[in-house]
Amino acid sequence: MPAIQKLLPNAQIFVSTHSPFVVGSVEDAWVYRLPEGGHTSGKVEAMHSGAGKSYRLILEEIFGIEGEFDVETEALFATFYQLREMFLKEPTQAGELLQAAKKLAERSSETALIVGSELRQISRITGRELDLAKN
Repeated sequence: MPAIQKLLPNAQIFVSTHSPFVVGSVEDAWVYRLPEGGHTSGKVEAMHSGAGKSYRLILEEIFGIEGEFDVETEALFATFYQLREMFLKEPTQAGELLQAAKKLAERSSETALIVGSELRQISRITGRELDLAKN
């Protein structure tokens, strides 16, 4: 998009995309969010382009995407973080917390890294060793 903008500085260009990378590469442009789901009526929202914005912010502001993972993984994280808070208040039984951590770790290498980091932090705070490898 930046190359087209330079080649045709006075042109009015219409592009359709689902890519935050395309939206984030365009300077001095407007993004129009159309009604969802094939609805012919609804509010068309105009927003300034994403140049200079992070992809995370573009996903939230322009595309309306708040989560980072699929719905099921987000639900597993919500359960894990709830169990983490309960364990930090009263670090007695770690079984449920470790089971939730294991489910998340099995989903992907990324979720395994996040959960591993969280467990190390919890161990540091509570003085209790929490390790998935030993569970």
